[in-house]
Amino acid sequence: MIKKLIALILINCFAQAAFAANDQVPKDRIISKIETFEHSAVIHFTPPFDNTQGCGSTDRDKVVIELTSGYYKDLYAQALAFAMTGKLVGFGLKGCGSSLPDYPVVYRLDSVF
Repeated sequence: MIKKLIALILINCFAQAAFAANDQVPKDRIISKIETFEHSAVIHFTPPFDNTQGCGSTDRDKVVIELTSGYYKDLYAQALAFAMTGKLVGFGLKGCGSSLPDYPVVYRLDSVF
C-alpha cells in the first residue's frame, strides 16, 4: 500500500513538472481590459494564445498578475501604462494562478516601442 502511495505521489509530481516550464507570449498582443481584485489583476488581451501552462481555465485571452509583492504591483502599473498607450505587449508566464479560475501567471511584461 505504501509503495502505491509513493508511486502516486511521484506520478503527480512529474505531471506537475511537465507544466512548470516558463512560457512566452509574443509581443503582438493588445490589452483590451484589466480587472482588479484584492490580490490579483486579470489582463484581457487580443489575439488569444495557446495556453501551454496546463491551467484549468480554458480562456485563451486572459492572464493574471498575482499582487503578492512590490515587484508584481509594479508589473501591474506597467500593464496599466501599456493598456493606456495601446502598446503591443508580450507576456512571460510561469504556472497557474492560485485562485479560480486559474489563469496563467505573468512574471514579465515586454513591449514594442
